[in-house]
Amino acid sequence: MGNKGWSSRLWFEIGFAVSIIAGSLALLGNAISLPTMSALLPVTMLVCLIILAATLIATQYLRRESLPEDLEIGQPWRVLGAFAALMLYVLAVQYIGFYTSTIMMIPIVAWSFGYRSLRGLALATAIFIGGIYLIFSIFMGQRFPEELLMSWG
Repeated sequence: MGNKGWSSRLWFEIGFAVSIIAGSLALLGNAISLPTMSALLPVTMLVCLIILAATLIATQYLRRESLPEDLEIGQPWRVLGAFAALMLYVLAVQYIGFYTSTIMMIPIVAWSFGYRSLRGLALATAIFIGGIYLIFSIFMGQRFPEELLMSWG
């Protein structure tokens, strides 16, 4: 297309990547303060997010001439909805616990992407939560913070 300027698409994608880097850096401070074994996974994931977002910025900047002039998001509410769901999930993990939040979030996200089999949703949720529990709680002996639902019993 020969567009040498900063198109709305380029601004959007670079802004998206910068927000990922900023969020990851903010969370990295908390993750580093965890005990070494507990910090390993979150620190690794956050550093990878920073590297991938920086790569996105570099590649989009380098190919800016071939990008379409205008941003073409078919349904911008889906993008905003995904960000809102992610923020809600992060807050839910913080205040009601990982397992409880994840048990609620997996079916909601899958349903929003069009998966409608209740049996499949229940099975996928059970397999995911069971796998996480086996790997981290049983095999690795890691304890998650106390859950809201588990504290009622």
